[in-house]
Amino acid sequence: MGSIDKLLSAIFPSKKEETIDNNKPYLQESLVRSEEFKTAIQQESETLENIKDILLRDFNYFLLMGTEPQYFQTFQAAGANGILIVAPNISGVVKHWSYLLDHLAEGVKRLDYRIQNTALQYFNTETGVKRIERYYLKPAISAVELPVKQLYGNITLEFVVIDEKPKYFKLLASHYSGRNYSPPLAFEELVAELFKASY
Repeated sequence: MGSIDKLLSAIFPSKKEETIDNNKPYLQESLVRSEEFKTAIQQESETLENIKDILLRDFNYFLLMGTEPQYFQTFQAAGANGILIVAPNISGVVKHWSYLLDHLAEGVKRLDYRIQNTALQYFNTETGVKRIERYYLKPAISAVELPVKQLYGNITLEFVVIDEKPKYFKLLASHYSGRNYSPPLAFEELVAELFKASY
């Protein structure tokens, strides 16, 4: 390729070179809430309590009957347990689910956890802009004594929106195995603790 061709190629890249990797966020930062956002959570407490009540009722129905409600899926594996509340059955205003995300993160902290990291990510997708809000929390271990008490394991709370429409809400508890770790507490107990009434 001649020098002119190289210059033109650098100025006007090919379509292939312009392709956006949808698996990589075009914007990523820590999830930081404003004071107005935190105040709004308090103002919407009744709505959040209603959402939690519905989720806990239907989760208990699943435990009793073994049948998943239409709007959520359960996940169980050797090292993880979770709930995925999925669209299009997920309902409500987007902001309420963002409020619930933070509300539950505070609930996890009260169970002797600390926030390990947070993320706010934006992706380009074929169906629009995807936004992910995430909290990752770990047990607040002050001193390492074997076996390590891992409580419910490491907890991920995640809310995904595409073009300002709720896509899914996830609660995931993942734990370690082996003689250096105590068995995790039951996931069912975690759900009961997080979704019980706050008043």
